Amino acid sequence: MTIIPKEFWLILEGEKKPTIECPMCGCFLLSDIAPHGIREDGSVYNSVVCDCGFHEYVKLEGWTGGHIERTPKKK
Repeated sequence: MTIIPKEFWLILEGEKKPTIECPMCGCFLLSDIAPHGIREDGSVYNSVVCDCGFHEYVKLEGWTGGHIERTPKKK
């Protein structure tokens, strides 16, 4: 599991889930539209994938936003 330090994620205005910076390439991933959930401890589920090849489970350091359910994928 990769720990994402607080300075590499932020919650954009109007969103519940954070946007994170990919640890490998620096592009932005996982916003409110992504089908991921976040546990109370900051663990993100399912794994996070980036086009650069990064594919791991991550944990958001300093997360205090509680449990957020996964966003269902649009059909």
